[in-house]
Amino acid sequence: TIYNVTRETYEWRPTNRIRLKCYNIVTSQTFRIVMAVASLFDMFLCLAILYFYTTQQEERGDGTLEWPLWVWVLGWISSITSPIFWLCNILESAVQILGLGVMQYFSRRVYIIEFFSCVVMRTIQGSLYTEQCAAHSRIMNVLNCTSVVVYMNLLMFLRVTRFYIFFVTVIPYILARIKRTIDEDLLRRYDIGKAYLVGLDRVLKYLNQLTTNEQVLEEIRKEVEADRQKVTKELSLIQKDHPTVAITVKTKHAIKHVINSISDCAIGMQTEGILDNIEYSAFERSIQVVRARLNLLNVIVPPSPINIMKEISWLVGDDENTELFLKEAQMSNYDYNDVLIRNGDDPIGLYILMSGLLKALYVPSATSVQLAAKFGVLPNYDFFENFKFDQPQEDYIVSGNVVGEYGVVTGRRYDMTVVAETAVQVYYIPWDVLKDLHESTAGQQLLEKIWKKVAIRISVTLLQFTTNYRHWSAERLLSFLNKGIMPSLTGIVAVNIDQRVEELILVEGVAMDVNNQKIIFGPFRIPKTVTKLLLPEHEAWDFQTVYDTKLFIVPMQGSSITELLEARQEPQIPLAKEASGGNFSWYVG
Repeated sequence: TIYNVTRETYEWRPTNRIRLKCYNIVTSQTFRIVMAVASLFDMFLCLAILYFYTTQQEERGDGTLEWPLWVWVLGWISSITSPIFWLCNILESAVQILGLGVMQYFSRRVYIIEFFSCVVMRTIQGSLYTEQCAAHSRIMNVLNCTSVVVYMNLLMFLRVTRFYIFFVTVIPYILARIKRTIDEDLLRRYDIGKAYLVGLDRVLKYLNQLTTNEQVLEEIRKEVEADRQKVTKELSLIQKDHPTVAITVKTKHAIKHVINSISDCAIGMQTEGILDNIEYSAFERSIQVVRARLNLLNVIVPPSPINIMKEISWLVGDDENTELFLKEAQMSNYDYNDVLIRNGDDPIGLYILMSGLLKALYVPSATSVQLAAKFGVLPNYDFFENFKFDQPQEDYIVSGNVVGEYGVVTGRRYDMTVVAETAVQVYYIPWDVLKDLHESTAGQQLLEKIWKKVAIRISVTLLQFTTNYRHWSAERLLSFLNKGIMPSLTGIVAVNIDQRVEELILVEGVAMDVNNQKIIFGPFRIPKTVTKLLLPEHEAWDFQTVYDTKLFIVPMQGSSITELLEARQEPQIPLAKEASGGNFSWYVG
């Protein structure tokens, strides 16, 4: 670090209590600065006396020298302070020798010069001055002493070497100031880049309202997507080289989102009459104080690799699996253009990106496109921006992201190639560890959490351009989807949907709308007009498929997910029976 570059280190450290105290004093930055300031004053006084002695003297008629009053006063100040500085120099050298030891003290040229100029030569100068005073039987002004005493002040100039301490002290502050300026500039640029991406997303949301020409829409989408890729790459490079910048901006945005949500809630409470004007004004002042503190937020240090793994959404609160993955994970490094995942390969595990930048490319194949069209099967690609499975896609992956989640829950071959855009460091969890998850109860619970993360990612892509959610921020949409569940559909052949289901997403597989007998292929947002879905195993709809249907359900506020899960696990009778949670009716074949 900056401070370590300018620190002095010593090979030997005393064990005696008194000498250890001296060692701590000598190595203290404060002690060195105080003594350097005292030496600077002493040297300035000595050189000033020498300068005025050679330039300001005037000879009287009797042959004695005459000085201006202010020079004469300066000479008396030097005569009084010189013994004091001499005693300070002797005391300083004694403490340094006690603390560092004789060998270590005299092994440094700086200390040798200080000892020679401050102790030896000052002692000789003091002896000559004392001799002059004794010869005249009075304390003399140093200007009236022999020229040898005055000219010995030239040797005080050797002590300039000790003033390096000022540079040693100032350099860290200069470097820290430069770094702070760079960080502030990067924070501003990163913030502008994030805002630009938000603007591009909003352009895409409202693009359909600008023109109905499909060709024009497609061209604009390509331009917007190209700009998004460029900006995303630049921001990813900043995050790689300056991780503190990215984590600071993201933290500020998260805090701003919380503050804005609280402020909106307070406005609603005032409108409803819950808060009067005085209470609202007091609350608003408190919010302004918090906003001001947020502007003073310092740069935040990014989390360690272990904490990054613990913050993965499907590992939060799961200490057992977290410890297992930390134990089995292998820290791996890849150079630029190294391939981590190759299209067409079987799943090889999970990659948790700790630092660097990866590029993921979706490579459509005839098989994946056919499976998506006939059975609603998602291709094995983790970062879809749209669901045009017959077209290639690409995205940049920054630190903290996980690659290979969909392959873990399905075991299907990759439809993507992942390449290192820079030197990267990843935690690699082998497939041999992950495939055991499919064989244990605890493992199945973890797979359900991973499925939920996949479902949320799919749902964001489906909902962000719809009318109801077009004006929602990304944070609000994610918060809304996080309360959803992915029920196990084992043995379930139909779902009755009532007004208490807020959103229903067919993540993967097929289902049939009973009202119009239309087959729905995933991924798809189930419209509000659908009141009942048949699943492939229903006796009235014998649809042959080996791929399980996956539904993601967001209940209305007030419905407990725990209740839904319990109701789903209760024994069912052959006839329709409403689940105790009240959100769905399950029909078992």
